[in-house]
Amino acid sequence: MTNDDIEQTRRAGSVLASVFVLLALLGIYGMLARTPDNSVDLEKVLGNLEWTSSPSHGMEELTRRKLGDGRLVALFGDPDDLPAEKEMGEGGMGMGKGMGGGGPRGGGSRGRRGMGGMGGMSMGKPDPNSLWPKVPDGVSGQAPWQAALVHYPSSEKAESTLSKEFGRLDFKDLSTLPKSGGSAVVDSGHVLWHGYRLPFVRTRHFRMENNEPVFHDSMRINLTMDRHSLVLYLRWRPGQLGEADGARPWLDSLTVKVAE
Repeated sequence: MTNDDIEQTRRAGSVLASVFVLLALLGIYGMLARTPDNSVDLEKVLGNLEWTSSPSHGMEELTRRKLGDGRLVALFGDPDDLPAEKEMGEGGMGMGKGMGGGGPRGGGSRGRRGMGGMGGMSMGKPDPNSLWPKVPDGVSGQAPWQAALVHYPSSEKAESTLSKEFGRLDFKDLSTLPKSGGSAVVDSGHVLWHGYRLPFVRTRHFRMENNEPVFHDSMRINLTMDRHSLVLYLRWRPGQLGEADGARPWLDSLTVKVAE
């Protein structure tokens, strides 16, 4: 085997590893259908949206997959810059419970579903000695590290799942998180996009590393239009503040298809 062959083999293995890492971060590793890589057309993932410019923003499109429950996933990232194994796990990109929509500016539905909003506050037993509320907010102005576009099948189950992700959110008192860490919704709101108000939710994922509290942020943005349930998931590097402005290049590269 030549050096070129070895490099190509290493590169292919790296891409495959990154796919599995990101799928694990999405919490959907075990739901992969046995379909060839990139067998899903990206247009099907996007539904009634389309690209107006390059979608990668410094990332590579790693793969497209159809999951066992019918979800279509397009994953983006750098195969040579992956999360450490300790950062893997269900929900690492904030893909857990929950959807809803918003409306366009000035009210009206304009094809969007649901309400979105801040929801309620879940209050457990606070720990006055907890380290999690004292963790610094993070470095701002950073681009997302990884991204995923997930198209949900049109069904009552998808409607219910997404309404939980963007509907009545559970804002925890951070001091109620266990000492080992955990995840908590820390911010939500809307971003303006082509006359729509897109709901977003930011989740902070805490863990201990070398006896020090650390975190990474993830964000989900509801791009659902009409019968197409689509969510953009973003993840930042540890210690970086996840911000809606960081999603702007992704949103600016997408638009609604013009009906023919």
